[in-house]
Parts: sequence; C-alpha cells; structure tokens
Amino acid sequence: MKKTAIFMASAMMLFALGSCGVTEKDLVGKWELKELADESIKAGGIELKDGGKGSIYMDTTQILHIEDKALIIGDGESAVKFDEDLINYDGTNFSVDIQGQNVITLERTDGNANEDSYDGEYDFKGGVAYDLIQEQSKSGDMVLHMNIDGDKSTVTFVDVFDYSLEKGKMKLSGYTSFLGQSASDEAVNVEFELKGDNLTLINSDDKKDELVRVK
Repeated sequence: MKKTAIFMASAMMLFALGSCGVTEKDLVGKWELKELADESIKAGGIELKDGGKGSIYMDTTQILHIEDKALIIGDGESAVKFDEDLINYDGTNFSVDIQGQNVITLERTDGNANEDSYDGEYDFKGGVAYDLIQEQSKSGDMVLHMNIDGDKSTVTFVDVFDYSLEKGKMKLSGYTSFLGQSASDEAVNVEFELKGDNLTLINSDDKKDELVRVK
C-alpha cells in the first residue's frame, strides 16, 4: 500500500472554517473534498462532530477492498491478493497472517456478527499497514475505523483533531503537526466560508478548496 495514498486525506487539515453568524452546529456533518481524489483514493473528506471532535475519512476501495471473499491490498500491478483460505474470520474478528507476520487485524464493532459476509463496521487492531500508520502519525494510539460494503471500503481516522469557532475563524488543535499546519502541535486559526451545503476552506496561503456536505 502506498504511503502517500494512505496519508493523502490528511492534507485537508491544512485548512479550517469560519463565517459570520455560523455556529459549530451548522458545521456538524461529513464534508467531501473532491481535490483529495487521485489515482489511488477516489474521494475523502472530514467529519465534524457535535462537541468539537473531528475525523478524516477516505474512500479506500481502490487500495483496500474485498473481491469474491478475497482481500485485495494495493493498486494495479502492486496489488496483493489474499484468498479466502488465508483469511481468519469468525463473524467478528478478521485477520490475515502470512509466515508468522500479521498483515491486517480487524474487529467488528457494529454487533452484527455474520460468518457469511465481511460487510460491516470494524476497528483496526493490528497489522503491517496499521503499524505503519501509527508510526508515522507519532500518536501511537490513533483509532482507525473501516467500513466494508461489498467491494467498497472506507477508512476513517477517528477524532484526530478538535475544532471550535472563535471570532469568525475555526480553531484547530490536536493533529495539526501531522498535517503540516504546525510543527509544535500548537492550535491554529483558519478562515472559512459557508454557503448552504458548500464549504470553502482557506489555508494559510489563501488557497481555497471546496467541500460539499454529503451527510
């Protein structure tokens, strides 16, 4: 799996939000950033939650998905296929181990155990890709969530930042160092414009990026 593909979604945190008369409640929801898409990531965005927590999500179908009960990791010629006989799955726990090395471990979180289908909500519990993400994030305890729906997948970096509105700008704290916003993890303030279901994010270089509410 390409490191750049795994972390492309984090670029969205270079921006933030604010507008006269807008409250935090007005911003709660999922916002898709179309510019996030590249040859490996179809789409992605941010999820702003009630209470000031924020997550980053990515449509990871092209680099991580299920195909005829097999797990596919990677894209194009670099993709690796793990057939069903290499997958350990009991309806709740999903893992792949090759020659003593754990490739991926997931634990179902939706309570709908089903040995006949992988579809559902999971948390990452281990594996090569998970360890790489934790190492690069320098947090050591990031919660990664995965949704499997047929041959599609979405990965969410859960509650990786905090946000609040102050004086017409959004104050971000938490994961800003990882996103290149602050080398010292200090909180940053950034501008935004909200018009209906369209959100314009304005970074420190006055570059504007458009997000659309999807939920």
